[in-house]
Amino acid sequence: MKLFSKTVKYIIAPLFALTSLFFTSCHDDIYNMITREVALEDGISGDIRSIVPFKNSLYLTNNNIYKKTAESSNSTGKYNGQWSKQSSPLSDGTVLFLASDASNLYALTTTWEEDEDESEIVEKKRQLWTSSDGSTWSEVSVTYDTSSASNLRILFDNQAQEISGNYVIPSSSRAAYITAYNGSTYITYKLNGTSVTDGKTNSSAYIKAACIGSSTAFTSNYALAAGTDTSSGTNRFYWAQNGSTLYYSAAGATGLTSAGSVDLDHGTIYSIAVTKNYLLLGTSSGIARVALSNGVPAGSTASFGDNNADSLLTSRVPLLYARNSSANEAEDDEYGCMNIYSYISSSNDTFKEIGLYAYYNGRGNWNRDGD
Repeated sequence: MKLFSKTVKYIIAPLFALTSLFFTSCHDDIYNMITREVALEDGISGDIRSIVPFKNSLYLTNNNIYKKTAESSNSTGKYNGQWSKQSSPLSDGTVLFLASDASNLYALTTTWEEDEDESEIVEKKRQLWTSSDGSTWSEVSVTYDTSSASNLRILFDNQAQEISGNYVIPSSSRAAYITAYNGSTYITYKLNGTSVTDGKTNSSAYIKAACIGSSTAFTSNYALAAGTDTSSGTNRFYWAQNGSTLYYSAAGATGLTSAGSVDLDHGTIYSIAVTKNYLLLGTSSGIARVALSNGVPAGSTASFGDNNADSLLTSRVPLLYARNSSANEAEDDEYGCMNIYSYISSSNDTFKEIGLYAYYNGRGNWNRDGD
């Protein structure tokens, strides 16, 4: 078990080089960061690319599929150690992405082979699968340019979910999509079990969607979410475009037309999760949060206070998932996935530190999360 996480590692060495004046001026900030440190627990490592609800469970993939209850820890009283690795025919390949709608769970997988000419391992074939129970899988046929396996680009859904009893489930408006390249343009198909429908063409690949009511918006960037301000009942989209600027739509908008923006100067925004009173942002510089007022984000990031999020999730955070968007931030389960966007040798992080993190209200802090 790791007794000190990396924030301590980062600050101890520079501490001795500080002048007494500088030490005095920043002593409180450093002290607060140290007091928020927790011992790292064991967790699921790797590049976690999807977390989706389905049939009263949450599913994630980090090349394999893991499953846990979609019931809040506020009800179960349980924290780390709730995920279980799933065995299935998909285990013969690498599970790249997961998505779900109200009736089906979907998986995009790839298999590998050795390129003898280049002496390297390359992708051989990507396949799309569907399951109505999370364990029995059928292949879905998709037409695409098979000259490259990666032309079956990405699987995603529009993130629409709701609370049913103690569980989070896909809502009836949740839809899943696959984007493929056909040799001249990208086509995004809506999935319906073992069939695909409603091809949307675009010159660049749609890789993310979000839903408000009956309106689904698509983007070629990863950072996109939608939320409802419970005090006013207004709906908004929130997104970023490969930068630190956060955009938001007008109340009730049906697409990504900006009604305003704020440059948060907190690194490139890769992921967004919506809660009742804050947006959680995953960036190239770690996790951040932005206060909401009638659904409008503040002009700067806000401190996590006694919460240790910003001292633990300090590297690239490409995926965030809030279990209950109608709850205040930190009042229900939240998940963050941290990875390294370069070689491990050039990073201050270790393999033990990348992977899945979770915040549980009853535990009161962020920590690794796993099986």
